[in-house]
Amino acid sequence: MATVLVIFACVVLLSTRVPSFPLHTSGECFFNTKCICEYLGQVYDVGERWITSDCYQCVCLEPFGVGCCDHPSKPVDYPEWCAIIHKPDSCANVAVMRADPKLPCLWGQGRF
Repeated sequence: MATVLVIFACVVLLSTRVPSFPLHTSGECFFNTKCICEYLGQVYDVGERWITSDCYQCVCLEPFGVGCCDHPSKPVDYPEWCAIIHKPDSCANVAVMRADPKLPCLWGQGRF
């Protein structure tokens, strides 16, 4: 947690020209120097974290602003017969069988 705070503090100090909430893509982070540490009516203290409805994990860095990164981990090493799907109503991504997305994709350790 302290490492994340140091990284965000460095970003603030090194790049004060960062635009407010730039377009972001999967796997990236963004920083808003004008944002307050409040989400859905709840106020957060320095270092506290929350997850937004669009699956970004944010951290309060008052008085510097708010930093947010994609929250769900996405598998990157899986066989071609599997696909990665986003589970509805959660921030989780899972590997499933392409032939039947209701089945989990199990591989490695003797599984095919």
